[in-house]
Amino acid sequence: MSRQTTPGPAIIHAPSAQAPGSRTLYGLATLVVWAVYAWLWLPLATLLLWVLGVRLGFMELYLAQQKIDPMLLVWLPALLLACACVLIGWAEYNRWRFAGRDRRNGRGDVTRDEVATAMHAPPELAAALAAAGSAVLVMGTDGRPLAMRPGPADRPDGMRAGDTAPGEPLAVADAEALPA
Repeated sequence: MSRQTTPGPAIIHAPSAQAPGSRTLYGLATLVVWAVYAWLWLPLATLLLWVLGVRLGFMELYLAQQKIDPMLLVWLPALLLACACVLIGWAEYNRWRFAGRDRRNGRGDVTRDEVATAMHAPPELAAALAAAGSAVLVMGTDGRPLAMRPGPADRPDGMRAGDTAPGEPLAVADAEALPA
């Protein structure tokens, strides 16, 4: 009689079971392998950048020694001044446009009847939701809330939100529609 066992995973990944020195060594080896892998891709990246003209642009902008275009000395301060004027002008226009207006008005509170109407639930369930600090809704197949259980913030016994203790009361909207 042979005994069959299910094979375990082919790779065991438990970093906490390794010694710190071993983990560091494996981390460094991984870093070296990734660096070599990236180094192998450099010729293709160089070719792609050369085709796109990035290499020529780099050479002209950064490798040209001791060459400064005199127009650059005129245009850079002019562009700086233009950007500053546009930014300050835009800020002043917005300050003038919205002066004296407080657009941070709060919205009115939503009534329980509006909540019940929006959720297609009876007002009793909306009242129970308003009284709860946190709640877990039991939904029907049509997407309507059927009942409500206390949520994790209201559960001092440490149970998760979906757990139901034996005999735990439900705030039920439609008792006969609850799944058995």
